Order: sequence, then structure tokens, then C-alpha cells
Amino acid sequence: MPSNNTGIVVGYLAGSYPGRIGHLFSPEGLRQTHDWMPFALDNGKFACWSRGKPWDESSYIAMLDAVAERKQVPRWALVPDAVADLEQTKKLWDVWSPRIKSYGWKLAFAVQDGMTKDDVPRDADVVFVGGSTDWKWQTMYQWTQNFERVHVGRVNSPTRLWSCHEAGVESCDGTGWFRGDQNQLNGLITYLDKSFKGQTRKMLWT
Repeated sequence: MPSNNTGIVVGYLAGSYPGRIGHLFSPEGLRQTHDWMPFALDNGKFACWSRGKPWDESSYIAMLDAVAERKQVPRWALVPDAVADLEQTKKLWDVWSPRIKSYGWKLAFAVQDGMTKDDVPRDADVVFVGGSTDWKWQTMYQWTQNFERVHVGRVNSPTRLWSCHEAGVESCDGTGWFRGDQNQLNGLITYLDKSFKGQTRKMLWT
């Protein structure tokens, strides 16, 4: 799922490899979509945290309300979390999940450093693997072995993309595929080509 990107190359790849490309939108990057292009909703928390900026709750709510006016339903919405904070993330789930569930959408829970499968709420539909980079890759198989639907955040290299594929991840997102590095883009295209022809794993959305 190229993050906040609806450019022509994304559309071309989506048409060339049906069922392999989708969108991930954050509050500041919401765009119009085609009915045939699946999408999910990020909460924008990690981007704010990494930039040292406060999270804008009103922008997140505005995104939810805007999407609720559309005919197309998101695959899931990421409930607000607290980056690298296990306890606060669970508290935020209790606060936000009833509100977002009222839209009728599937909910994603962002797991953080130190969490185990027992920390995932029973009513979470998707496990979104966040947390620190090292922890994320060390624990990825833990999540796919225990949950049917797993999304991995911040995947921006062909090597990591194949790692997700082999682990049985349902989807992943990244911002770096279309920023001018032709080798990186070629790696994505090679992955799409080989995985589309093979159809050997359950990973569907990049």
C-alpha cells in the first residue's frame, strides 16, 4: 500500500497486477479513490511522532467523516495508538475503538514493543505491526502465526517485502517506492511480477 500516493505509476501497477496494490491514507494525505482500488486508513501517529509534532485529533476525525461519505468502504482503519508505549496504546484502544466501530469498519490495532498476542484486543480485526524497526522484524512471525490478518508498517525495500510475503502477511505499506530510486522501484516491480505469477502465498496488498 503506497502511502498517500495515487500517482500514475501506482495506477499502472494496480492495473497490471490486479489484487496486489492498494492505498494507505493518513489524515493529511487523504485523496479520492477509484472503486476498484482497495484502501485502508492510517492514523498518522507515527509520522507525527517521528517528526516531533503533536498529533491532530481533529484531522483524524475529519478523515473518518470524509470517508464515511463515500460509497467505498476501507479495508480497515487504524485505531489511534501511542508509538513505543504499550500501556497507553491499550488505553487509547478503549477510548477510540467504540467510536470508530460505529462507522461499520474493520479495526486495526497497532502492536508496540513488548507486546505479545495476549495484548491484542479480542475485537481487533487486524494486527498492525508497528513499534521500533528492530522489534517489528524480530516479532513479525509471532503475529502471522497467531492472527489471520496482519499488516506491517514501513516496508520500503524488496528484501523486506519478500520477508513479509514469506511470513504470510496480508498487507504492508511504505512511502519510499516512488521517490526517484529506480532500483527500489524495479525491486517492487520484480516482486509484483514474481508473486503475481506464483500466487503461492496469501499476501494480497502492497
